[in-house]
Amino acid sequence: MLISCIKLCPSCGKSLSENRTHSETYQTLRQIDLIPLCDSCLEFPDSMDMERIIGEVFGLEINDLEKQRLLVALTHNKTDRYVNPSPVIIGLIFTELTSSGGKVLAGLRSHAMKQYPSTWALVSGSMEVKNGGWRENLKVEATEKVCADLLVQRQKLVHPFTFDSPANGRLILNVAVVRPEAIVLNDFVPNKEIVNRVEIEFSESVRPTFGIAVHNKFFDDFCQYEFGWEPRH
Repeated sequence: MLISCIKLCPSCGKSLSENRTHSETYQTLRQIDLIPLCDSCLEFPDSMDMERIIGEVFGLEINDLEKQRLLVALTHNKTDRYVNPSPVIIGLIFTELTSSGGKVLAGLRSHAMKQYPSTWALVSGSMEVKNGGWRENLKVEATEKVCADLLVQRQKLVHPFTFDSPANGRLILNVAVVRPEAIVLNDFVPNKEIVNRVEIEFSESVRPTFGIAVHNKFFDDFCQYEFGWEPRH
């Protein structure tokens, strides 16, 4: 198999023996073969380094038709993987709310993350059909990312806030508010995505700054809705 002679991800250089569990395939000249990408580069095609990929593929000791088939497969992953918008759930999870502010739950993203490494962020993640609707997906994300148990079926305490479709059309952002009475914080255990958890205290004059710009927007939108505060500029 062609994949057996490609030891490193041609996009980022990670060892494929340690960073590939996916089973996505493409048609070579003679058989079906695995797409030689690590899990991260396959799942997040925006991060694929096509200039490096082209150089790596042309350096392989295979015939030109095999190179062409391989480049076509890699290009399709870059351009076609998310033809339809991918839904994301974002949680504005508050462990304390008063008339003048409160505390919001955030996680520190690992330095190894492809996107927004080593930055504070709200609890968020891609929604998966296997988990059910947005409530169940938010519960899973909170458990996995920050070791928090959410009572998501309490509709007055866990409720939709807004949704937005960024200009690139690749994502649908679903934002939900979780009020303090619907949260149980368990002992935090670092994981591959989130290495620390914190309850960030905030007021009108002192607000958290998250590494993902849209998280700041949604936080400010909530503060305007809840407290009447003007957005930061």
